[in-house]
Amino acid sequence: MSVSRRAWVAESLRAVAVSATGFIALLGLRAARPVRVRDRVVRVPADDHDKLTVIDDALVVRRGGQVRAFSLRCPHLGCKLSLDADERGLTCPCHGSRFDLDGNRISGPATRGLTELRVALTDSSAPSGR
Repeated sequence: MSVSRRAWVAESLRAVAVSATGFIALLGLRAARPVRVRDRVVRVPADDHDKLTVIDDALVVRRGGQVRAFSLRCPHLGCKLSLDADERGLTCPCHGSRFDLDGNRISGPATRGLTELRVALTDSSAPSGR
């Protein structure tokens, strides 16, 4: 049984198209997975009294004697969040997810709030050891 050149080329192109479609679909599925931020400790100077501070890719929020830190990575796809101009929330520049300063999801494609990180208050007068 012989196959014409035209039929062989057509079948080859179909095979390449199916393979490329599958590859693109796999990439899409991988990219759509929510981002997990590893648990870590944010070292915050005890004498820093700013209400909002960014330290090591984390937002540190001081309110009512509490110090909390949240990852600045959007849980949707990992884009870096930016503080709103009025400093009342955070917005993802990639897909528009919004979060309040307690890390709660307000809107957008993200399905959960921000990852809260552990905080260690440090004495800023002590040598850093770096």
